[in-house]
Amino acid sequence: MELTVRDRRRLAVVGLVAASPEAPAAGRSRLGGDALLEPGVPWPALEGVPLSLHAVLDIDALAGWSGTNSPSGRAC
Repeated sequence: MELTVRDRRRLAVVGLVAASPEAPAAGRSRLGGDALLEPGVPWPALEGVPLSLHAVLDIDALAGWSGTNSPSGRAC
C-alpha cells in the first residue's frame, strides 16, 4: 500500500503541549534534561564523547499504545 503525501505528513506530525495546571503532565516522560541514572553510574559515552539524552520515556504510561509487550519485556 502506497501512502499519499498527505498521509505521510499526517504520520510525521507530533504535537507537544507544555504541562500546566489545566493540563498536568501524565507519567514521567520528557524531552531532554538529566538522565535518570543511579548515583555513581557514569554518563554513557562513545569513544570518549558523552552521548546526548533526547528523551526519557515512561513505558508504563505508554503501555496502552505500545503493543503487546513493552521494551522492558513486561506484558502491557
